[in-house]
Amino acid sequence: MMTHSPKPENTHGPASGDAKGKAALLAQASARLRSSLSRLQNALPRWALPFLAGVLCVLLLLGIVRCMQSPAPTTALNATEAAESTAAGSLRGRVDPTSLPYEETLGGPLEESVKKIDFALLQAFAGLALHRSAVLLEEVETRFHNGQEYHFQRMRLYSTEPEKVTAAIANSLAAWVGNATFTPTGPESFTISVNGASTHELTLAASPAPPYTQGAETDISTTPDSGEPPSAESGATPATRPRPDPRPTPEGTGRLAIVIDDLGESVNAARKLASLSYPVTFAIWPRSTNAKLVAEIGRQRGEEIILHQPMEPIGYPEVRPGPGTVFVRMTPDQIHTIIAENLKMVPYAVGINNHMGSRFTQDRQAVQAVLEELRERDLFVLDSWTHPKSVFFGEAKKAGFTAYKRSVFIDVVQDVPSIVHQLEKAERIALTTGQAIAIGHPLPETLAALKQWEARRNPAVSVVTVRSLRPN
Repeated sequence: MMTHSPKPENTHGPASGDAKGKAALLAQASARLRSSLSRLQNALPRWALPFLAGVLCVLLLLGIVRCMQSPAPTTALNATEAAESTAAGSLRGRVDPTSLPYEETLGGPLEESVKKIDFALLQAFAGLALHRSAVLLEEVETRFHNGQEYHFQRMRLYSTEPEKVTAAIANSLAAWVGNATFTPTGPESFTISVNGASTHELTLAASPAPPYTQGAETDISTTPDSGEPPSAESGATPATRPRPDPRPTPEGTGRLAIVIDDLGESVNAARKLASLSYPVTFAIWPRSTNAKLVAEIGRQRGEEIILHQPMEPIGYPEVRPGPGTVFVRMTPDQIHTIIAENLKMVPYAVGINNHMGSRFTQDRQAVQAVLEELRERDLFVLDSWTHPKSVFFGEAKKAGFTAYKRSVFIDVVQDVPSIVHQLEKAERIALTTGQAIAIGHPLPETLAALKQWEARRNPAVSVVTVRSLRPN
C-alpha cells in the first residue's frame, strides 16, 4: 500500500496554477469588454460618445463641489479644524495675520447698531466743529431689548445754533445708520431708536459750551519694531498678581480695566501699550509669532498677562479663529490638551479670555471641558461676551472661578474719535456701577485713541488690572 505525504502548506500566496487561471480569465473578460465597446461605437452616431463623456465630466464636477460644501461628520474633526487646533505633537502652527479674517461680529446686532449711531453722531459733531466740551455724556445705562443687552446713552449738547445741530444729526444718521429714527420728544430733547429700541437720548441746550481745560493730545510716536524686550535697568518691575478688591468703590469714583486682545504679532504695538501711563492687560494669542516676547515685554513693564484662547465662532469656517482653536465637536481630552499646550506658549498668564467663540461659549459641555483643564491653575476667567447667549461666565462662576464679563468693545468702529467715545462710555459705566472692563485690539486707530484718552481721561476713574476688580 502506497502512502503519500501531505503537500507542504504554501505560506506565500496562491499556487502558481491558480494565478495562471485567474490571469486567463482576466484576459478573456478584457477581450469581451473591448469587443462590446467596439460594437457599441459602430452602432452609435459619431457625436454620441464625446457627448456622453462630457456629461460624465459635468456630473463628476458637481459631485466634487457637493462634497466640498457638505459639512464634516460631527463625530470627528475635519481637516481644517485639525490643522487649526494643532494639538500636542504639532505645536508649530502659527498665526498668519495677513490671511485670516480674525474678527467675527463683536457683541449682538443691537449693540453693533448702537456703535454705528455713536459713529454717526461723532461725524455730525466733527462736521459742526463742536468742541468736546460741547458734548457731554451724562449717563450710560444697560438695557435689554428682545433678549439683547445694549448700552443706552444720555447726552447733553451745547450750541447757539440748535437747528443746525439737529439737521446735521438727522443727515448723519440717514447716511450712516439707515434703520435709525431721530424723534423730538420735547422742545430741547430728542430720542434715537433702532428696530424699536431707544438707544440715545439727546438734550440740546441753546447756549455756549461750558469752559473746559483740555490736556495735550499728542500722537503715538512711531518707533521701529525691535526684537529685544525692554531691559530691567529701565526701571520696569515684574508683574504682580493683585487679588480682587472686596471693598466697595467710593461713591463718585470707579475702576476700569482695559484689555487689548490679539497681541503677539506686533512687538511695536506691545511696546506702545507698555509705554502708556496706565495699566493694560495683554491678551496674547498662543500661536502668534512673538507670543513669548510680547509676554516678556508685558511682564517687565508690570502689565497683566492673559491667554487669548481661540474658540469656534458661529461663522466657521468662513470666519476662521486661527491655530490652537477649540471646537464644540472635540472630545474633552482634545480640549484639555489644546488648552494646556496653549498655556505653555503664553508665560506669566494669570487669566484667560476667549478669542471669537460665539458658538463655543454657548455650548455648556465644551465650556466645562475648558474649565476642567483650568481647575488646578490659579487663573481667572474673562468672558469676552461675543454672543448674548454665552455660558462661559456663568459656568466659570458656578465652578468657583474668579470670573468677569466684558462691558464694552471699544473699536468695533475703527475710527479714533469713535474709540475715544467708547472709552468715555466705559468710564461712565465704571462711575455708574463701580467698575467696567473694556476690550480693544492692537489697531493703529486704537493705539492712537488710547494715547489721546491718556491725556483727557476722567480722574475719578482708576485704570486697574482685571484681577484687581471684584468678580462680576
